[in-house]
Amino acid sequence: MENGIEKTFNFKYDRYGIDISHQLVIPLPSCVNIAEIAYYIFNHYNIPPNLEDILFNQLSQFVKEEEEEYELRGFIEAQERFIKDENIQERSEHLLNFDKLLLNKSKSVRVLDKSVSDEECKFHEKYHRLIHSGFLTEPIIFLDHSYRVAVQDLVSRKLDELSSVCEEQADETDKLLRQMDLGKTDEDVNRLSLRYFNKVEALKTRWDQSIHDLQGAQKKEFRDWIHKIFEDFVNQQAKDSLVKEINERSKLSLINGEWSDIAEIDNADMEESFTINLSAQLKSSHNLRLRSMQILDMCDSSTGLISKPNPHRIQTAMSLYSNSLSGLILLVDNRINSYTGIKKEFSEKCLQSTDFHFPDIEEQLSTIRLKASKFDANKKSIELSPLKPGDFYITRHSNLSQVHVVFHLVIDESIYSNDVSSRHSVILGLRNILKVAHWNDINTISIPLLLIHELSDDITLNWCLKRAELVLKCVKGFMIEMASFSPTSYENKTIQFIVPKGVSTELFSNLTSMLSSIFRISNPLVLKSKDPNLCNSK
Repeated sequence: MENGIEKTFNFKYDRYGIDISHQLVIPLPSCVNIAEIAYYIFNHYNIPPNLEDILFNQLSQFVKEEEEEYELRGFIEAQERFIKDENIQERSEHLLNFDKLLLNKSKSVRVLDKSVSDEECKFHEKYHRLIHSGFLTEPIIFLDHSYRVAVQDLVSRKLDELSSVCEEQADETDKLLRQMDLGKTDEDVNRLSLRYFNKVEALKTRWDQSIHDLQGAQKKEFRDWIHKIFEDFVNQQAKDSLVKEINERSKLSLINGEWSDIAEIDNADMEESFTINLSAQLKSSHNLRLRSMQILDMCDSSTGLISKPNPHRIQTAMSLYSNSLSGLILLVDNRINSYTGIKKEFSEKCLQSTDFHFPDIEEQLSTIRLKASKFDANKKSIELSPLKPGDFYITRHSNLSQVHVVFHLVIDESIYSNDVSSRHSVILGLRNILKVAHWNDINTISIPLLLIHELSDDITLNWCLKRAELVLKCVKGFMIEMASFSPTSYENKTIQFIVPKGVSTELFSNLTSMLSSIFRISNPLVLKSKDPNLCNSK
């Protein structure tokens, strides 16, 4: 079935002599929102303001009916092809995949209906419509950024004060050690260390409480404001007054940048991009990227107190309630907390700004710990994790730079060995993550290619190439498998393979060649004529 068909949307209103026709591609691409199309039609055809809601409702109904008809026609065509297939086993597997897909989507709708309150749904819907309204997009982004700057100012002051106390402790400790010959003892040093430990803990508690209080106040104010501004928006009050109100709020945090002045920010050392086509019969197009960078840079929402929001952050905010989400795989140990290592760094990234849509990271982890403990009947304490390598848990975020969903994939020391195969528990966990991403509209996902976040001295070039080959071949197989679950889907997927920052140019070049070879990326064919006059012919 073709990747979308053109349909004509007709909008007629005799009282104003309006009769317009607008071409749409059904189904709508994931990057296009109904509200955006309605806003374009509204402005392009000069439709009176009091007809905006009527236009939006008619367009929504038209798109819904046409997309349902398109999907139904696609399923019928796919089923007819499979019925003609003489291979009974393949036919049964394809039909089973259809059933799983439909069952999964129906379950998702029921879970959503039960787990989300009416008030939450209303907030999500209002935010989504406002940020895609066109004229309110820029002010909302800048307002979000102003809150972000305020939080990061407190975080910066906290770090400065803690750094000052640590320097003070180092000076006093050094001075005390020089007085050991004058009667000072180890007990004096221990007392000094204990005093400063208590002082640091008290400072952390005070600053953390201040940041928590600020984020709570920001979240309440932002959500209340979205409800209020939406009422003004649907009641057709003056749009200029709405923009003026938001801009006044932005000025409180020194936000004075221009929307058009925002520059692209890229933290990758090296990067290569490819487009591939998978499967033998029903071709599906996907984007692949190979990037050398710190994986947590994709979560970094810090601004450095600059006056303009990160462009990646703008895209993430716009696609928050869309069917084109972004995910990230983070490799962690089996303890569900944020106390050490990369988990602590990730938690600090999350706390750099207020999450207006989801619970904060600590609350999410607490809920996950409680749920995980129910799967192990013999466990005596919820502090002891029942998770094993290959298991994963999910956290949701609206305040990170390039990520909506984080898959915390559990690994252990065995991941560093040379014996990792396609049947390793972590590889199987990766397969399950890609399956969850496929079924839940996560169209962009970032994967640590080597299944490690940092290179140590004992890791060789050959080890890296062997591990990369394993992961790439497995991911290719998983992608083909996922495509079979929804053969009528034409949505492009983007897979980003992340290697640690600072890898050698030689290793990156070898990985680029390997990726091209495994996915059989076709290069363009350039034809050269021996007759130079042909090049000048018109």
